[in-house]
Amino acid sequence: MHLESRAMSSPEQEKFPVRQIVALDFDRTLIDTEAVMKRFYFVANKIGVNKKRIKQIKKEQKRIEKKGDSFEPISHLRELLSADKIERFKEMFINENNAIDLPPILYDDVPEFLQMLDDEKMPYSVITYAKIGNGKN
Repeated sequence: MHLESRAMSSPEQEKFPVRQIVALDFDRTLIDTEAVMKRFYFVANKIGVNKKRIKQIKKEQKRIEKKGDSFEPISHLRELLSADKIERFKEMFINENNAIDLPPILYDDVPEFLQMLDDEKMPYSVITYAKIGNGKN
């Protein structure tokens, strides 16, 4: 197979410029997912999910992640808690993650890397996995 290289300044290239974007995976790339999950289970217990049920959810998490699939813990809470309690959980979780005395969940080099992308005017997008709404989407 022969591939021909075209100059970047070709008329075709000027009509249809190639746009570049950096896609950043959220979990285990930008953030310490294990630290986030510890906080998730801590807040779940605070809002009323008993330790036995949390242990079951953790077991399910390990099973799903062992297969290489993404685990979405909030769907398990939706099965256990009312919509009002889910909203309260979200507020508590955000507050927990904003607590001053906790270590940051971003990996150390992430702010510098994002600043570099901004300085270079390189567009980027953060991607992650999540079920929308009732989890059936």
